[in-house]
Amino acid sequence: MRGRAGFTLIEIMIVAGLAGVIASAELAPLVFTVGSLDEAQSRWGVRRSPAAAVERIYSDARRVVANPSFPSFKVIHKSGLSRENDDRLVIWSGAPKFEGKGTGVVVYKIAGGGPFESEKRGLYRWTIVGEASHGAASGDSSSGGAKSPMDVDTDALDAKDAKLTLAGAEGVRFQIYGGEKWEDDYAGALPTALRTKIFTSRGTYSHTGRFPNAAKK
Repeated sequence: MRGRAGFTLIEIMIVAGLAGVIASAELAPLVFTVGSLDEAQSRWGVRRSPAAAVERIYSDARRVVANPSFPSFKVIHKSGLSRENDDRLVIWSGAPKFEGKGTGVVVYKIAGGGPFESEKRGLYRWTIVGEASHGAASGDSSSGGAKSPMDVDTDALDAKDAKLTLAGAEGVRFQIYGGEKWEDDYAGALPTALRTKIFTSRGTYSHTGRFPNAAKK
């Protein structure tokens, strides 16, 4: 008796149809899950983003590295008619080491969104490593008038050289507490506390973080 040479067209169509039904049944939960994640991201992402941005700032601040030759923590207060809440935070931090770099300067400020800029408006983070003189970076004060790595021209920083920390941020304020009062401008060691306010179209997010080991840094 001769064996069958192959499947008939009807048998092939039946098998293909069954495979399609099985694939659809298995794919449906996956599509639903992805849709649910997108919905959750849309619903909760913006609300949580300021908190995540602030946590990143305080993580960099907690890794401040004391230096006898220059202040390791600076708040530059800027606010005017053309732009309000335009403060800058400058930290000599060990945080870049966790990014495969060395100890360096971390800067936070609002940038982007200009008429000739492709970067979005928001709060940005710069890491500047290896651009200071060896004497200043190593803490050797014998290098004369060597420029401190903390003497960053924050106005000249370009958003394309930074990482976007919080899209949509329209302004930021930093204040430090040195033990007696809150200050808008500061240059010195790690302060007792840092207050951060982030301004967005949805409102203002404010957080105060304290540094228990400030006296040691």
